[in-house]
Amino acid sequence: MNTSHKYMSDVRVRKAIDIAFDKAAYVSALPAKAMRLSGHRPLSGHPAGLYNHKLNNPPRDLDKARALLKEAGVPEGTTFTLFTRNGGGPTNPNPMLGAQMMQADLAKVGLKIDIRVMEWGEMLKRAKNGEHDMVSAGWAGDNGDPDNFLTPILSCDAAKNGENYARWCNEKFRR
Repeated sequence: MNTSHKYMSDVRVRKAIDIAFDKAAYVSALPAKAMRLSGHRPLSGHPAGLYNHKLNNPPRDLDKARALLKEAGVPEGTTFTLFTRNGGGPTNPNPMLGAQMMQADLAKVGLKIDIRVMEWGEMLKRAKNGEHDMVSAGWAGDNGDPDNFLTPILSCDAAKNGENYARWCNEKFRR
């Protein structure tokens, strides 16, 4: 979520999107092979690494999501862009499925999603330029150090150079 865009800069909007999207259904829709390749296990087990679906995600709550959007002043029917790629890979064989699931879930809280499908390189270039409201991209660190995972995508330097597609910067996080 591009925190430099209108509405997305408000944490209440980002929380609303988070609790409106049915992540359990999304993870369940991924083939078991993709889950293993990405280092995750199906929901009956615990994902590996920094991500743990059961521990790190608040419960889905459409009423609370609607309330947060209202508090943030987001008009019903607001449209956000979601960039996704035109083809899949080993860890996400069907990116369009996830985009459509998000589109359907966010419609339940009054948001519209304009899915923009593009070639991987073009999507990354445009996300780096900050043209998106949301982008469906993945990230994997190449070693077990959390800094190797978090710094390239959440640091202030990465926000300045475009690698941090969220454009989120918090100097206290850096320390």
